[in-house]
Amino acid sequence: MTHFGIMCPPVSGHLNPMATLGYELKQRGHRVTVLGIEDTQPKVIAAGL
Repeated sequence: MTHFGIMCPPVSGHLNPMATLGYELKQRGHRVTVLGIEDTQPKVIAAGL
């Protein structure tokens, strides 16, 4: 298991693809941490990360 850190600007065009990537990594058994401003927290949680 690898621990991935995802950083991206807090805009949908960046956040949505990274959330999809993070979710897929999590489904494969990896640990994923999203680093960013607190405003993105609801979207990150909704994505299952």
